[in-house]
Amino acid sequence: MSNMDFRCAAFLATVAVVALVAIVTGAPQGYQSTCVDRMPHLCSGELQAHYCYLEHNRNLCCHTCAQHRTGDRDCPYGDHYTNILRRDANGVETTYDCPGYVGFYGRHHCSEPNFRSYCCKSCRP
Repeated sequence: MSNMDFRCAAFLATVAVVALVAIVTGAPQGYQSTCVDRMPHLCSGELQAHYCYLEHNRNLCCHTCAQHRTGDRDCPYGDHYTNILRRDANGVETTYDCPGYVGFYGRHHCSEPNFRSYCCKSCRP
């Protein structure tokens, strides 16, 4: 086998592997990947923006997560999923999401770094 034949065979083997990977993974042929929802029945309408903070969900629902992006580097998908439990003087517990908590207890909580990072959308000026 000549050197040219060997290079040609190696190239064809590489093309075959790329095509096989594309078939198995559902990725398009070639080296470019596209941003598509791999599980559209779970992504469209069901996936709330805060789920996109998890890399696994971004990989499964790439297109949906791209639509949820806020454009804010510090708050790319809005408020994280947060249940804030607050107990009043009588021991009654109430659970709030970020907008509810900020609306009821005030924006001064946004000066706390942990609170601000989880409730980044609700804490925007």
